[in-house]
Amino acid sequence: MERKSFKEWLMGEKGLSYRSASDVLSRLGRVETLTGVKQIDNSTLRKLQESEEISGFSTSVISQLKRSVNLALEFSSRKTEVK
Repeated sequence: MERKSFKEWLMGEKGLSYRSASDVLSRLGRVETLTGVKQIDNSTLRKLQESEEISGFSTSVISQLKRSVNLALEFSSRKTEVK
């Protein structure tokens, strides 16, 4: 995923502030580290939930990580639809 265009999409289409969009990108990096994936795809949420490390996270943090993955999946699917 092209991070710059994703960030622009978050700010333009989803109405996120620059800071909030940056937070989403940061959380995606954390998800990639936790799951060992290089590219966010449909299996990423399952891998995240199976990750032992998230058991110590608050429900709020887990929710934020999942939302970031869902936003990335939405962005990827919209880019695919346009092609």
